[in-house]
Amino acid sequence: MPLIKKHSATTSPAPEIDSAAEMIPLRNGTSEERWQAARRLAGVAAAVPAMAAALAEETDPRVREAILTSLVTLNDTASVQWIIPQLRSDDSARRTEALDALKAMPTATASHVASLLNDLDADVRILA
Repeated sequence: MPLIKKHSATTSPAPEIDSAAEMIPLRNGTSEERWQAARRLAGVAAAVPAMAAALAEETDPRVREAILTSLVTLNDTASVQWIIPQLRSDDSARRTEALDALKAMPTATASHVASLLNDLDADVRILA
């Protein structure tokens, strides 16, 4: 018989995150620091613009994945709006990463599908 742990009645609160302080290494840190910052900013809505700006310039695939995962965690239209421009990238890895992120947020992405299907860029229409 498997061991089933009972959850205690008291739960510890989530740690406080100073999103402003976390955004600094997201753009200026080493690859490892950027990755850690992106992971810590998961679910922080105020950090979406900073994560999106970092995503646009990020060269390390591991850090890009962490940023996208953090944006997906929010599962909102603001995140989708920042991910969509990645579909226009010349880099096929970026396009694939963006598609995977958008697929992970079907409800938030749904309102953008019609405009993507009517996009002037044929590649974006195909990806949509």
